Amino acid sequence: MNPSKFMFPLLFMAASTVLTAQAAEDFRYCLVCHGTDLHGNDTVGGANLSILPDWYVARQLEGFRQGWRGMNRQDKIAQEMMAVAVAMEADAIAKAATFVADTPPRRGRPATDFDDATAQVDTDLCQTCHGERLQGNQTTGAPPLAGQSGAYLLRQLIAFRSGDRGSQPDDTYGQQMRGIALGLSEAELPILVQTLHKLPVSTQP
Repeated sequence: MNPSKFMFPLLFMAASTVLTAQAAEDFRYCLVCHGTDLHGNDTVGGANLSILPDWYVARQLEGFRQGWRGMNRQDKIAQEMMAVAVAMEADAIAKAATFVADTPPRRGRPATDFDDATAQVDTDLCQTCHGERLQGNQTTGAPPLAGQSGAYLLRQLIAFRSGDRGSQPDDTYGQQMRGIALGLSEAELPILVQTLHKLPVSTQP
């Protein structure tokens, strides 16, 4: 019997455990704003990161670094995230994205200021970019929506409508989303947010 056949998987598992532990230590500051299990923190406005794929996390961190997110000085939450991202090098962004993607997905919290449990809105338009189950679509650059924090979703839709997000020339995907948000009425926003939040959490296949 060749012992090396058994040693390699054990060594790989040990290395993965060390990497995970190190990543958790390196990116523990994420837990402050995004919750101990990364499923969001409405108190400080942190998104539910646990449902997000690595490619989307990396792109948003780069967006904060480049300035097409977080430039509105009135948006203190985005300003704080921008300050964090600006201090990160490319390698740190890649590791942070992997750390987030390796976190088990969990549903975020509902929007507490909207409690009409029966209200629904059609999500067909959302499915065009975000996938049939709203699980995200890397081809269209659209993140998962199902299970995202209700408060976070509502704040982002408002930001797209106001131009605080999606108005920078380099933010191609954000510009597309801004166009969609402008086509929604203010009355539809909280209903859409509740509908999306209640959908089963479904990550990309």
